[in-house]
Amino acid sequence: MDITASSRPDQVVTFYYKASSAIPKVDTFRPSQGPSTGGQKVLIKIANFPYPADVTVMFDGVALDTTSVAVSQFSTVQLSEVVITTMKTGYGTCDNAVAANLCDIHRPTPHTIIPSP
Repeated sequence: MDITASSRPDQVVTFYYKASSAIPKVDTFRPSQGPSTGGQKVLIKIANFPYPADVTVMFDGVALDTTSVAVSQFSTVQLSEVVITTMKTGYGTCDNAVAANLCDIHRPTPHTIIPSP
């Protein structure tokens, strides 16, 4: 990068700037369990997430419908808030992933689905 004073174009200062991106990380995921019937609202807070972006949420390997995913209008790149509504699934554990454009965030541990009564 060069900086030059308009009045002295013969004097140029050059310096180097390296830009790096932070790695997105799940900050909050709650609740971490819910009924197998679905319909559970889950809050996901993600640090360093590309915002604004089109967001895709995978719930147990299936992409949630866009009507089941809401990104808070107060989100920023530093901390984004995504609220999902879970779908009906079998009980046990499931893997979850959130993606914005080509950036994937995976929760390191699966989450429990409680059997319906």
